[in-house]
Amino acid sequence: MAWLIWLLNFYYKIKINFLHKIIFNPVFFTSIPILLSLVMVLSSYIFWDGETDMTNQIGNSKYWGHLATMVARGSIVRVLFEHLDGIKALLFGYGWGSISELLLKSFTPEVFYQINTGNRVHFHTHNELFEHIFSIGLVGGSIYIAYIYNIFKYAFKTSMAISFLWLIYFCLSAFWFQWISNISIQAMLAGILLTNCYQNERYSFSDKIASLFNSIYFYTIYMVCVSMFLFYGAYIGYYTAYKDSISFGSESLIKIAEESKITGNCSQIIDDYGKGAMQFSQRYNGFNNYFKDQIMLYGVINESDSIALNWYICAADEIILANKASLELMNVHVNVLSTISVLSGKLGEQAGVIQKNT
Repeated sequence: MAWLIWLLNFYYKIKINFLHKIIFNPVFFTSIPILLSLVMVLSSYIFWDGETDMTNQIGNSKYWGHLATMVARGSIVRVLFEHLDGIKALLFGYGWGSISELLLKSFTPEVFYQINTGNRVHFHTHNELFEHIFSIGLVGGSIYIAYIYNIFKYAFKTSMAISFLWLIYFCLSAFWFQWISNISIQAMLAGILLTNCYQNERYSFSDKIASLFNSIYFYTIYMVCVSMFLFYGAYIGYYTAYKDSISFGSESLIKIAEESKITGNCSQIIDDYGKGAMQFSQRYNGFNNYFKDQIMLYGVINESDSIALNWYICAADEIILANKASLELMNVHVNVLSTISVLSGKLGEQAGVIQKNT
């Protein structure tokens, strides 16, 4: 609506004064991502009763299917509300990176199936406002809202188009947590915004310092440094994914499992630069589902499957005992051992031998 009103004024010189005053100001634009955040949480209360797996039911609906993702994300926030049960937690939160631990404390079977894809523990809330609230409390949430307000305040001074670009970003942030991944770029863009606004005004800090931070040389060096770290992160992601795709093929996996018996080290090939073997946990969970289907659906256990599963369990044990495992890997490991322990029939007993041997 705001975009349409602006276009009417820009191209056709149609201006509705009272709407312009209400809509085109920092307060209104700041309220939009906040409202979207509240809508996301409200969807959980409307479409999820807190017990049954409502996400699948919504996903299969002809008319409401697209709401499933929003409801699941709203449910994450809804479940986490129970941890804001004290003054300290309410004001100052639990610290960055604590969402996984808080969710695990809340996991019942109903919560698990609603907000968990089968093995992944969500590592953030998918919403920047609530991420700030749970991480650094209402104090941090208030500062984040003040940050949004000031961005819009100076964006409106620069141009309406820039205000809309920031609005798109903050609206996306209502459904996906991006703060950590692009905070350095945000800092640069916010810096450009401020320096542009102050170009024709007097300000207290030195003109030389202002010109330095507003020069092409500073932003070039800044962007080179940011790009180096981003490329390094991309290399780590590519390297671990590529290495896993080569290592975890059927023939390679059996070879790795057999070699680990000789070396006595199952986790030697698993290296993801200290990320807790998250890629490995995905492969581990996938193989567990395959192994379970072989028993439940087809009634067979291949010797090579048993060898591979033994290796997965052994490698996970080593990583966990070395305190190098992510919560995701520990969650998958518990699921795998639980699955093996409850498989029925003779093949289930045979699978149980794998667990006893490890």
